[in-house]
Amino acid sequence: MSANDEHFHARRPTTRPPHGGWTELQRREGAAVLRWLQTEQRLQKGFDALAIALRATLDDLVRTASDACAVWRAAPKVLGDCNNPETYSIPQAETAYAWLHMLDRYVRTWLALEHLVRSSLLPMGKLGIRALDVGTGPGPSAFATHDFFAALEEYALATASPHWRQPPDIMCVECAPSMNHIRHLLAEHLAITGTPRSVLAMTRGLHDFGSLHPARERGSSRTTCAINMTSTSTSTGASGMLIPSTLQRRQIGKPARTIATDSSPSVISSPLSTWSQPSKTTSKKSSPMLMRGRSSS
Repeated sequence: MSANDEHFHARRPTTRPPHGGWTELQRREGAAVLRWLQTEQRLQKGFDALAIALRATLDDLVRTASDACAVWRAAPKVLGDCNNPETYSIPQAETAYAWLHMLDRYVRTWLALEHLVRSSLLPMGKLGIRALDVGTGPGPSAFATHDFFAALEEYALATASPHWRQPPDIMCVECAPSMNHIRHLLAEHLAITGTPRSVLAMTRGLHDFGSLHPARERGSSRTTCAINMTSTSTSTGASGMLIPSTLQRRQIGKPARTIATDSSPSVISSPLSTWSQPSKTTSKKSSPMLMRGRSSS
């Protein structure tokens, strides 16, 4: 069982599936959702909150002149070769990565998620979304994904549109302890300054896949669905998101179907003709979305 399963198992279905399915819902209402996000300046507010948290985190990590010099010396390598694991053997390279890439990649991920809504491809489910961010680093994609779906929850409340209530449940996978430490500090600073406390899920995660057992988790999820069906007379479902190198949609027990590749900028530029449209009639149990973690672009 993953560290975030307690949140997933405690949740109840947000509502019955919408008429016509989740894809049809996005076709009908997606434009209104995007207008609301723009009017409420949700990207700008999320960016500002993360910038303030990043400044506080950098103050925690860079306390002396020698620390600052180390960050500066690591910067060229981080800018030019950030996808090379050897880069992070340089002192303060992880701090330089957060300084140079955090905000930019937060915005790029948010824009990719908006593009998915515009294309009626955003993963959605009756229990909200579950995300697995592989190669999380300090968490730009994880924080953007959390904030985007938290904003959808606020939209659902403000407009009495319960289908858009999609609670985010995000699991981070990162092998570098210093990256995990930076992400931990960022999440704590964000929670203190008013970001929904669900952001604290980013303080935990996996260092590798040794403790991840997909078959066991699928069985546990099915058991939970059966319990929820009994207690609520409603079938349960979840939408999943995986965030490393390719964007995919799949269902439990069926092969993944690639709908886009590489990092969030390529999601925005990929022609829609290369994307696999989900079936309108399929009941979605799990619909993972994958993006790259660290990349040199």
